[in-house]
Amino acid sequence: RRVHEGLLHWVKFFENSPKYNKVGYVKRPKNWLASEPRRPLCKSAAKGRTKRTIPKE
Repeated sequence: RRVHEGLLHWVKFFENSPKYNKVGYVKRPKNWLASEPRRPLCKSAAKGRTKRTIPKE
């Protein structure tokens, strides 16, 4: 959610700023993300994440 809010801030910033012109869109095939291999996190990102614990019933 926080990542989405942060990205949304920049999208609105560039949309509403007269300083930046709209260039276009990136064209990709349908379901392109599903065909991409999953990449591991970099060391610093993996180190910053907290380990998940399985909730006990």
